[in-house]
Amino acid sequence: LSRASVPVAVFDGAKLQAERGLALWPRAQAVLTHLGISPEVWKGPPAAYRSRDGHWLSSSVSGNTQVWTLRQTELLAALSEGLPEGTIKRGAAVVGAHADAQGVSVTLSDGRRFEGSVLVGADGAYSFVRRRFFEGEQSLLQDTGYVSISGVLARGDSAFERAASASETFEQPPETFDRPFETLSGGSRFALVPLRGGEALWFATHARDRVLGGTGDGGGASDMGEAAVRTPELFTRLRALHAGWHAPIKHILHAAACAEAEESMRAHGASTALHSPPSSSSSPSPSSSSSSPPSTPSPPPPASVRIESSVSLPSGWAWGNGRVVLLGDAAHALPPNLAQGAAAAVEGAHVLTTELLRVRRTDATDAIDASNAFRLAVGAARIRDGGSESEAGEAAAAATTTAATATTTWAAVAEEEEATAAATATTSGAGGPVNSTKDDVTAHPVASADSATAGPDNRFNVSSNSFALSDLDSAFRAYQSSHSARVSQCRNVTAFTALLARPASRLTETVRNSIRLVPQPLNGKVFDAALAYSLGEWPHSTKARWPLSQPRR
Repeated sequence: LSRASVPVAVFDGAKLQAERGLALWPRAQAVLTHLGISPEVWKGPPAAYRSRDGHWLSSSVSGNTQVWTLRQTELLAALSEGLPEGTIKRGAAVVGAHADAQGVSVTLSDGRRFEGSVLVGADGAYSFVRRRFFEGEQSLLQDTGYVSISGVLARGDSAFERAASASETFEQPPETFDRPFETLSGGSRFALVPLRGGEALWFATHARDRVLGGTGDGGGASDMGEAAVRTPELFTRLRALHAGWHAPIKHILHAAACAEAEESMRAHGASTALHSPPSSSSSPSPSSSSSSPPSTPSPPPPASVRIESSVSLPSGWAWGNGRVVLLGDAAHALPPNLAQGAAAAVEGAHVLTTELLRVRRTDATDAIDASNAFRLAVGAARIRDGGSESEAGEAAAAATTTAATATTTWAAVAEEEEATAAATATTSGAGGPVNSTKDDVTAHPVASADSATAGPDNRFNVSSNSFALSDLDSAFRAYQSSHSARVSQCRNVTAFTALLARPASRLTETVRNSIRLVPQPLNGKVFDAALAYSLGEWPHSTKARWPLSQPRR
């Protein structure tokens, strides 16, 4: 949108949080390539399924689908490059928003006020924008009862190296990070996904009451807060839940516990790190040599792990309402077990940008080539990764980008002031996926929200009729129609993979693990077919709706 001369503003008030790994699938890869964006990534096969004893149950055989993985911060940096200075407004939350037939406006916590033509809410499952402008939709948010705990470990990380060399505690060395996997057992899962440079994303997904002991009320990460992450009890429970699972799971959990303890010690001014693994009978107890705190203490670092609730939204309701439209988890909030959140976010923004440029009113001198107009489109996606056979890890999950992007004519973005997870970037078609299985949906009447009146009036110097209200309705419907089938298919496979992890008795586990007895290549072909379906690569009716699948004229 920016390169198509559409003024865009992105409001990012996200707080520092633990790093996350993300997965980009073929469609998202095609969008980035189309935009000329080439972040450094790890490239490899989709994650294979394993049983708790380490047997490989099912994996890809075609080699046709390759996943890219990278840190969230790396993707956001790549998307932000080339944007006009000042496009991303950081450090202030959106505290008010208003929309009517003439335009939209948002008010920031620092008093500034911005106006625009379209407000795009990409602010996560607990969306501020959805609560403001889609009356009743917030009640549709469904808690799955599961939480995902995730982190990133580097090969050079002292905690990991200590875990790897602790032969007196671990009877065998950990495996390398070269092959991604997801292990399923008793309703729980644990995954490892490589990142470039020898790093890896790990995540564990469990029923909330099993891993948190009742902490939280279904509200998700922003309700549980970082305090829930910074407790030794969390890792004690994780170790117990994964006792007897194959290597390198116990090594990774020990390393993560050490890293978290060291972060906590640094946050309290401690200067001595842990140097030995915990014994089997006790939890790690930090020993630190105190040092004088600085006169002006710096803010504590974010936790080294994330903990987030798995929530979902049903399909069948409109993502657009007047001049307001939703992207990403704000629109669909898939549970995190296919690692497709970030990729679908990029795809969704590409589709929405295509439709906005299609209906934009321009004069002869302002005409643009729509085939090249997607560069630096709206971004501000609550990039959420869930992992499953797909790969980047369901735990990667959960984060809520507290921003919502608003674009065009003037352009404004709203953000959830209380959200905790983060990742807001603006550009390159990054935005969030959306998901409704119905093409024919009815938008709610335009609603207005608290519109704090404060600060200067910051308008973009573009005529207010760039996007007519009737044209936006057409664009939003087309965007949802194109994108909803792919997201619906991802939801179907997500439900299936959740069932695969569900068996809890020895008999049902044995039946599930018999998948490995299905000979190749049949075993792998079934895996590849399910993956392709989740990505919208078949049937043809779904694939044909993807703009980049059409040959250029």
